[in-house]
Amino acid sequence: MGHVKKSKELDDNSLTKNDTKDPRVIAQLVKDGRYSIPNLLDGIYAELRESIKLRDQLIKQQGVTEGRIQNNIQRYFPEFNDVFKDWDGKAALYTLRAFPFPPDIRDKTPEDILVAWKTVVKRGVGIKRSISLVEKAKKSIGIEIGLRFVKRNCTAY
Repeated sequence: MGHVKKSKELDDNSLTKNDTKDPRVIAQLVKDGRYSIPNLLDGIYAELRESIKLRDQLIKQQGVTEGRIQNNIQRYFPEFNDVFKDWDGKAALYTLRAFPFPPDIRDKTPEDILVAWKTVVKRGVGIKRSISLVEKAKKSIGIEIGLRFVKRNCTAY
């Protein structure tokens, strides 16, 4: 008598499998203790599962967006991080929205920038920081080619 080869189907008890199993295959799985009934959640538990999945997707998207922002800062205004400790602070975010690239800042006086900041950020910004921003923009080594296109693409985030 030869060796009896068991079907790989018996080992495949994936909950995500969507083909219908032959009753004989199911019986063999039950006999071997390898069959389990999928735990399909309902009510609040189903909502929790979906919300966790959505949260994971949002966190992944946030990471991608943060990476893009940091990449743009490094390419187009690497001195930005010398002025702002964190790029996601109120003043830094406002600066990235209002005048994100060195050419946008060079034409402004430190007083103009300070006034713009004060409309949004009440504390933590002063004339020293705005002077530093203007000086860094004037000496920036960032890429200046194609800024119009980059500005149009950056509005997505």
